[in-house]
This record gives sequence, structure tokens and C-alpha cells, in this order.
Amino acid sequence: MTEEVALTSLNQRVWYVEGGVHPLRSPEFLGLGKFSSDPSHTIGEDTKITAPDPNDFTRDIQIGTVRGNDERPTLSIGSRYTSQKDILMGWKNRRCRVDIYALTGRCGNPQDFSEGGEKWVFFPDGQISSHSFENFGGYGRDENSPTNDSVDMTAEDYWEFLKMNQEEIGQAEAIRSIMTIDVYRGDNCEDCDDPCARILATMTGAGTTPGTLPKLLYSDDGGDTFSVENISTMFSDENITDGEIIGGDYVVLSADSKSLHYTNIGELFLDENSWKEVTSGFNTTKAPQAITSVDARHSWICALGGYIYFVRNHKIGVEIQEQGVVTTNNLYDIHAYDKDRVVAVGASNTVLTTTNGGLTWSSVTGPSVGVTLACVYMWDNDTWFVGEGAGGSGKLWVTNNTGNTWTEIALPATYVRIYAIEFVSVAEGYLLANSGSQGYVLKTITAGNEWDVLPQGRKTIAVENSYLRELAVCSKYANTVYAAGVAKDGSSGTILKMSA
Repeated sequence: MTEEVALTSLNQRVWYVEGGVHPLRSPEFLGLGKFSSDPSHTIGEDTKITAPDPNDFTRDIQIGTVRGNDERPTLSIGSRYTSQKDILMGWKNRRCRVDIYALTGRCGNPQDFSEGGEKWVFFPDGQISSHSFENFGGYGRDENSPTNDSVDMTAEDYWEFLKMNQEEIGQAEAIRSIMTIDVYRGDNCEDCDDPCARILATMTGAGTTPGTLPKLLYSDDGGDTFSVENISTMFSDENITDGEIIGGDYVVLSADSKSLHYTNIGELFLDENSWKEVTSGFNTTKAPQAITSVDARHSWICALGGYIYFVRNHKIGVEIQEQGVVTTNNLYDIHAYDKDRVVAVGASNTVLTTTNGGLTWSSVTGPSVGVTLACVYMWDNDTWFVGEGAGGSGKLWVTNNTGNTWTEIALPATYVRIYAIEFVSVAEGYLLANSGSQGYVLKTITAGNEWDVLPQGRKTIAVENSYLRELAVCSKYANTVYAAGVAKDGSSGTILKMSA
């Protein structure tokens, strides 16, 4: 059992990022600073909605509630005033965003952001509301006291980043390669359900027809137990290339069948579901490789030969949006920031982008000449991460100007391939990197500026595997992420759960 030790006011240290977290900005240590007022967040009281009691003339009954007003959290940062340039006054004068981290620790080095503490509290979108001095002057020695200054701030929210363990789940069911993994977070009426509990993973089939069909592994208890069912619309030799949750359905792609297959998730967990296949709109030689979705009516699929399909309604079919005009190179990954901005990447350093939902696509120069780009993530409109795939040197690249220039992101080790990258908040993200014989999960809480290998802690050891190909994130409050791929034996599958 982990020992629980109470923290004191001396266990918190202030780190900050002027301008807000960004892949190209590092956190800085406020050496003489502290939290000068306790952070607080008013989320508001619910007000009841009443109606006359049908059984009593003198009473009413509650039939609902109105959610209270969620206000921005407040906090104050103070510092000793010195003869050096004043950091807090600079924040006030520039009036720019300042993101704050509270690094919490007992025995480590407070100036080591990654390893010096036990956890972090993150305050994004810090906005300065006032600045003040304390003991700024005195008439004589009887009034001589240290001079301090402080800023009052508001933030968007705050939550904890915790160090994460790693465990293998679903060993009994994952008897073949796991192709995809996703987490169904539910809808707005499920606010109190665990957003990380419902896991959906697909497993490759085996043999020629009839053989063993590809299967869906699913869990509603965070991977403690799994159920398994056939994906009945697929043949045994039709492998899955990607999966995505669209509305209430789980949609999977098959390059072999040149189609998508879907089932309703709610019905799945009630054991009432069925699978359907959609082939309409797919070119029979341009196999789908990856899918991205921003809502039920805006999804995109990238494919071989430079093809991109638009999915307005996955139950009916797809539309060819780009048919190998901009490039004929194979496309292997695609990510949409919103319904207008999308980026796809692929073979021979190919990067395609649109700013109008795919009405027009254009090519920009990628970061690594001649190299296959395997994964992409749009961090914001202008800032994109791209990872090198097979044949590359395992580098992670970022652009903050829509591909005009690229910067290599330093990783904690040398890798041969990047498989996937996902973010769950503006600061917290994960990527899958392979060393040639082992797949690793890397985590950032600094928007991709710094990365650490999971699991965290001096005595922890990563679960052995051949490689990890897919990631699934669920909630910025959860400190939970899943990864899937191929086990150490090279044939069976593996599903990893990282949690605090």
C-alpha cells in the first residue's frame, strides 16, 4: 500500500510559461516565488426546479436543477522583490497569458521540472488582473521589512498531473495483433460515469475464409474484464487499418475490403448490436488508411494514391474529396483541428492541408526529405506535430507556421519510428515510439516541449512488447491513457493501460 504523507505549504514551487504552454516554449522556475493566496474555483450552486406536488396542496416537489455559474479560478503569485528585473511586473505590463504549474514535492529538487516532484497542478490561460507591492518603503529601521510584489490572476481551470504506472490488460482475449483502440466517453447525460471505462479495441482475424473473423474487444470497467465479438461484416483476411467513434457508433476501416464497418456502441454494451458495412463512394484501388472526426457530420479518411474521402454520414457512404491530384503518394494519417482545418501526411515527406473543410487541398513541404511520415496531430491552427514512420530515423517534428518551417523536438532516447500522437488537453499529450525491438509510451505535460517515458518512477519497468501502434486518451482530469499493438512474442496482441 502506498504511503500517504500530508503536504505542507513549503511543498509547492511555482513554474510558469509566458504566453501560455506551447511546443516551442519551456516552463521556467520562479525561484523566489510562491502562491501568495490559495487558489480557489467557484463552480456554483445548483438551483432546484420545482412543480406542485400532485399529492399535497401545501407542498412542491423538485423535478430538476439549473446548473450554477462556473466561474474562472482565482490565484495569486508573489515574489521577493530584488535588484534584478521583476518578472511579475513584466507579466502585468505585457498583459499576456501566463500558464502556471505548481510542482509539488518533498524530497526532490524543485528546479527539476520533470523529476523533482511527485505531481503537478496546472493553471492554464492565466490572466493578470492586478499587481501590487508590499513594504515598498519605510521611514526608518523600525519599518524595515522585506519588499515583495504579487499579481492576482484568473485561470481557465486547474487539475493535477500525476505520475503514471503501466500495466497490461486483456491478456486472455488479445490472442492476436490489436489493430486499434479507442475510448467511448459517453454523452452529456453521463457526466458522473467514468470517461475512461469503456474501451473498444479491434483484433486481426486469422486464416483464409471462413477462418477466424476480426474481433472487437470491449470493456466497461476500464479493462478489468473484456468481452469479445466477431466483426461479422468482415472476412478473416480483411484487416483493420483504423477506428473512430462517430456519434454513438464505432467505425472501423479496412484497406482489404475498401470499406468501413460500424456498430452502435450503446447497443453493443447491451448485447443488442449488429454490424453494417458501407462501400459506397470508395475507389476500389485506393484503400483507406486512417480516419479523423470532429463531429457526426465532419469526418475525413486518407487513403493510398493521395486520395482523401469526406464522410458526411458514415451510414450512407463517403465522398471523394481529393483524388490524387495534389499528390499520388500514399497517405497514412490524417487529423482535423475543426471542420475547416485538416492535415494529412504520408509517403515521401508528403503533407497535405486544407483550410476550407476539404473544398481545396494543397501541399506543403514536410520536415524530412524522402521520409515516410506516419502520424500527424494538429495542436492548433498553425502548430502541427508530425512523426516519422518506417524508413525514417524516428524523429518528431513540429511546425508553428503551417509548414513553412519545421523544428525537431528532442526526445529522451533514440527511436526508429513514431507510430501515433494524441493530446487530451492543451498541455497533456502522448506518443508511441519504437526503438526497433520495443514500443514505448511517452508523455508530455508541456504541450510537447518536453517528453518523459512511461511508466514514471525510478523502480518502474515498461511492459515488454514488439511495438505499439495505437493510442486512446479519455479525459484531462483522469491521468489515464491506453495503448495497443503486438506483444513480445511477435504474434499475440497487447493492450497497455497507463494510470496514476
